[in-house]
Amino acid sequence: MAGSRTRPKEYIPETEEEMLEIMQKVKKQGGLLLLSCGGIDWSGLPEDKIFNKLDLTKLLEKNLRESPVEPHEPPAKRTRMRKTEASARLGSSLAQDEARLTLNILQAKVGPSPDIIREDFKNWSGTQRASVLSSKPKSLTELQTLISVAKSSGLKVRCAGTKHSWSPIFADQNQLLIYMDKMASDYPNNQRIFMEEVQCHSDTVKVHIMSGVTNEEFKQFQLDNNISLPCNILLTVVQTVSVVVTGSHGVGKDSKCVCDYLEQIRIVDSDGKLRTYSGRPQDDDRMKAVAANFGLFGVVYDVTLRLDNKQPIVKTVNNYSKVQDVFYTTGVLEDMVAKNWSMELFWFPLNSFLFGPKKYSPKNDEVMIRLINPDDKGHNPVGDKYYEWKDIWDFRSSFLLSVFQNCFRNPTFLPYMQSISFVMLREVIYPHKDDLYEKLTNAVHFRKYIHKVPVYDMEFAFDLSEQNNCNIIRKACQAVIEEVERRRCQGKFPLNIAMEMRWMSYSDSYLSPASIVSASKAKDPKVIYIEVLSLTDTKGWDDFCRVIATAWMKLGGVPHLAKQWDFLSGVGIDIDNYIRQRFGDRINQFKDQLQQSKADPERMFFNTKLEQLLYPKK
Repeated sequence: MAGSRTRPKEYIPETEEEMLEIMQKVKKQGGLLLLSCGGIDWSGLPEDKIFNKLDLTKLLEKNLRESPVEPHEPPAKRTRMRKTEASARLGSSLAQDEARLTLNILQAKVGPSPDIIREDFKNWSGTQRASVLSSKPKSLTELQTLISVAKSSGLKVRCAGTKHSWSPIFADQNQLLIYMDKMASDYPNNQRIFMEEVQCHSDTVKVHIMSGVTNEEFKQFQLDNNISLPCNILLTVVQTVSVVVTGSHGVGKDSKCVCDYLEQIRIVDSDGKLRTYSGRPQDDDRMKAVAANFGLFGVVYDVTLRLDNKQPIVKTVNNYSKVQDVFYTTGVLEDMVAKNWSMELFWFPLNSFLFGPKKYSPKNDEVMIRLINPDDKGHNPVGDKYYEWKDIWDFRSSFLLSVFQNCFRNPTFLPYMQSISFVMLREVIYPHKDDLYEKLTNAVHFRKYIHKVPVYDMEFAFDLSEQNNCNIIRKACQAVIEEVERRRCQGKFPLNIAMEMRWMSYSDSYLSPASIVSASKAKDPKVIYIEVLSLTDTKGWDDFCRVIATAWMKLGGVPHLAKQWDFLSGVGIDIDNYIRQRFGDRINQFKDQLQQSKADPERMFFNTKLEQLLYPKK
C-alpha cells in the first residue's frame, strides 16, 4: 500500500442482501467501493480518495456451488403432455426423421469429408436461433464440393464466423451454415496471414488474410511486423473477414470502414468456382458492392487489405465530464470534434447514484471520453507490462459482471452495481492521469474480455458532415438519457450497460450506413455512430429500443445492419422500408452489381430476412 494511504475497510458479504446493506452504508459514510475477489493491488490509485474493498469471494463461492443455469438460457418447463402436444411431438419426430434422411443423403453426395451435422444454432447474444445443417470444410476443394452439392440439393447457404453479429444474417431453419475457422490456406508455408514484399519507398503494404483468422491474430501480426490498419473494431475474438463483409467500423477522423481498405477478395460462388475481385471500393463499383457484401456474393475464402507500412505512436487520454456538460451544453461536442483525431464517449447510466449528490439526476453522471491523437514528439510507447496489468483488471471486471449479471438485471441492485463498476473503470482501469503513449493497434483494441458477457446492441449512424449537426447528435443522446430516466422513475432499467458514441469519416461500400455521407458528397464527410448496450434478457429492452429508434429515425439515423434492427418493426415502425428509403439507390446499385456478376443468380446465399430487405414483395 502506498505510504500515506488510509487503510481500507474490507467488507465480505455472504448474501446479496448483505451486499446491498454494505453499499447503502458506504453511500451514507462517503468513500468509494472497489469490487474484488481476493487481493487488490492498491498501488497506482489516487491517495486523496478513501477506497473500501467489497470482497465478493464468499458470494462467488455460493453462486458457483449452486451452479445456476446461465441467465440467457432459461430452464425448460416440464408439463404434462396433452393430446394436442403429443400430436405435435409425433409431427416433430417425423420431421426429425426427414431431416436425418436429408442429412444422410447430403453426406453421401459430399463424401466422407467434411462432416455435415445437425446443429441447434444460437448466436453469441442469443438473438438468432435456428436448427440448421452445419459443416466445417478444411480445404478449398471441400468448400467447393459442399457448395455444389448444396446447390444441386436446393439448399440455401450462409456462413457464421464467431457468431457475434446480432441481426438475422445467419442461416434460417434447415439451411446450410458453413464455418471457415478450419480452412487451410494456399499461402506460402501454409501461413494464414501473409504479407507481400514491401515495394521500395511504399507507404502501404498488402496483407492477405484467410477466413477464420481472428482479430487477435491479425492484431499480433501487425505489432510483430510494425504495420497497421488505420481502424478496426474493438473486439479481437471475431474473425477479420467477418468484420470486412459486414461493413463494420472503427474510429478516427479520417478512417473509413474496414471494408474500405480492401484491395482484393476471393469468394466461392454458387457454382463452386473461386472468383477473384480486385480493386478499391473508392474507385470500382463492383468493389463497392462486394466489400460489405454480407455473404451475398458467396462464401469468402480470403481478403487482401491495404495497411500502412508503419506502426504510429498515438497519445491516448481518458477524460471524465458531466453529462450536463457533454450532452446539454452547446460547443463541447463541437470542440472535441474539431480538436481530436479519435473520440469515443461512454455513458454508463446511474454511475453517480451511489457516490454523487443525494438526489440522483442523470445530468450528474460522468461520461468517459477516450481521445486518441497522433504523437508528434517522438515518445516511446508504453511497454508490455502495462497491458499485462490492465488485462488483469479487464478480466476481473468482465468476470465479476458475468458472475453477478443477475444483480445488474435486478432493479434493486442495479443502481449500486452500476456506480461501483464505474468506480473501478474510472479509478483503476482507465484513470484520468498522465497521457498514455501507445502503438495505434493497441489503442484501437484497447479492451479485452468484453466478449465474456453477452449483450444486446442497437446502433445507428448519423451524418456529422455539417457543423450544426452536433445539435442532432445532442438530441440523439438526450433521447436515450431522458428515456432511461423516465423509466428509472417507474422502477424499470432497460439500459444496464452503456450508451456509446464514436466517429469516423465515411464509407464507399453500398451497404454500410456510413455511405449516407459519401452519397451527400460533403466537403468534410464524417459519421457519428451511437449505440445502446444491455445484458441479454434485460426486461423492457425491445420496447425501449423501439422508442429510441423512433427518435433516432426522426433525426435521420441509419441502423448498422450487423447489429439489432429486425425486431424494431411494429407500433408504427416499418424498419425494412425505412432502411430501403435511407440507403436509397445504393441498394439498387448493390443488386445491379450482384446480378451483373452472376455470382448467385438463384439467390442461394440469401436467407429469408435479407431477401425481404433487398427484394421486397410488391
